[in-house]
Amino acid sequence: MTRRRGGRGAAGLSPRAGTEYTVRMEYYKSLLHVRLAEEVMGWSGVEPSREGGSLKFYGTIQTNRGPQRREVPDYSNDLNAMWGAEQYLKSLGLTEAYLAALGDAVGAAGTDAPEDLFRLVTASPAQRCEAALNAYHSGRN
Repeated sequence: MTRRRGGRGAAGLSPRAGTEYTVRMEYYKSLLHVRLAEEVMGWSGVEPSREGGSLKFYGTIQTNRGPQRREVPDYSNDLNAMWGAEQYLKSLGLTEAYLAALGDAVGAAGTDAPEDLFRLVTASPAQRCEAALNAYHSGRN
């Protein structure tokens, strides 16, 4: 009996690895920017892809030319993408809910104290993304 490297099956994977790999790959549905894209921004069919050697996400978005398959913006790491999402929340009338959720995300009590205002304007894209999700869901109830 010949053992493969590491005592594992083909490609160095354990016999159950295919199942485990599938389960681990589903984690992307819980990523902030994927959740924001699907739940708030109207993207559908978002899936990971290794085009160009790096992991990116592609999905379908409705445009004025009909449904288009495009790369999903990385809302949780890109301030420019998050700015667009903030403008969309504003158009939905969720400005107050978003600012309250952003205050909770950064630990700001309001906008009266300069320190709290500074926390709001320097919020990371991930904090803004989390606040946008919370505002959208609280605004729909």
